[in-house]
Amino acid sequence: MYIYVYLFGYILVISYFESWLKGRSALLLGIVMTVFILFVGLRGTLGADTQNYINSWNHTPTLMSLNFSIDYYLCYNEPGFFFVSMLLKTIYNNVDFYFLIISLLTSVALFKSIREYAFFPLLSLLFYCARFLLLRDINQIRAAMAIAIVVYAIKYMEKADFKRYLLYTFLAISIHTSAIITLPLFFIKNLVLSKKAIVYIIIVAFVISLILSPFISSYVRELAYRYTFAESYTSGRYVGELGLGNIMIYYQICILLAYTYFERELNQFKYYYIFRNLYLFSTILMILLSDFWVLSSRLATIYATLEIFIIPLIFQALTSKYRMGALHWLFVCIIACSIFYLNLNR
Repeated sequence: MYIYVYLFGYILVISYFESWLKGRSALLLGIVMTVFILFVGLRGTLGADTQNYINSWNHTPTLMSLNFSIDYYLCYNEPGFFFVSMLLKTIYNNVDFYFLIISLLTSVALFKSIREYAFFPLLSLLFYCARFLLLRDINQIRAAMAIAIVVYAIKYMEKADFKRYLLYTFLAISIHTSAIITLPLFFIKNLVLSKKAIVYIIIVAFVISLILSPFISSYVRELAYRYTFAESYTSGRYVGELGLGNIMIYYQICILLAYTYFERELNQFKYYYIFRNLYLFSTILMILLSDFWVLSSRLATIYATLEIFIIPLIFQALTSKYRMGALHWLFVCIIACSIFYLNLNR
């Protein structure tokens, strides 16, 4: 596990020099991403879900041996990921090769997103490693790939390119079913919200969750049963008793309110309002589905990924406003190191 401490430390050190190498930022990011891919892809059996994917790989047929009448005992049922797995096994039947190429495909989408949205690419990658690497790329590899595709597709929201947005969204759904919640969000760019409106929406979400919690829980369980979707996350040990006591709800609210507070300083960023609306959507999901702490986390994490761009922007606005520009890197790194430490010890 501590090999990822070295990866995180490597990116942390390199990110310090990012502002000095603006002209070569793409090359530098590419080199760092290559190291990232190797660390993730060659992890062996590390990761709680890794053995499940290894077992599924062992049961995955090649393209030539595929038989639709056989149950292949996979830990997933998404056709897109099944096809990718079959294709890779047809090319080379080796589990390290499998994880390495999955990591490569995910990282290409992540690289493109960072290049498109990040003012500070290496800081964004650093924050990704702190917040999401251990839980996604090492464990929930389907979710990691699907989310990377969904985040990249945000650029087509901004361009109002509905066809390409649908193409990427359906691709993500074929990798992980949870991406289906992103389908109706194409027009979220057109949602104009004031700072007060965002606060009111959060308050209303809390009121709805408190008053209608039994109804929401019953309805979610019924949907899960009827459509055989996320049934394991709506009962048993995945439900838990956190409710509105889930600290991640308040963590996201703090980030959302800080990002909203600096609207004047950040609204020149062309994705500012799209990111804010999508992150608000993520936060509302966390609140309304708080009785299902795993399900709410799995769904909210899709657009919680935008934190890797949002948090560096918040501290850029903060340090610029109070003329503390030299501390921007330090502030972001303190947050990233704290989150990485907490995830490492979970």
